[in-house]
Amino acid sequence: HIEEGEVTDGSIEWNGERIDRKPAQDIAKLGIIQALEGRRVFGHLTAEENLMVGAHYR
Repeated sequence: HIEEGEVTDGSIEWNGERIDRKPAQDIAKLGIIQALEGRRVFGHLTAEENLMVGAHYR
C-alpha cells in the first residue's frame, strides 16, 4: 500500500531487489520514475505513450 509516496505496508521490489527504502536518486538511476495519475503531458497519447516520450528525451 502506498500513501502519499510512502510505503505504509508491504514492499516494492524491482528485479528481485527491494527498492522502497532506497533514496530517490538511486531509484531514478534504475530508470524508474514516478508517474502520477491524470497528469498526461500529451492528452492525445496513452499513458504508455506519454511515458515512452519521457524516456526518449531522458
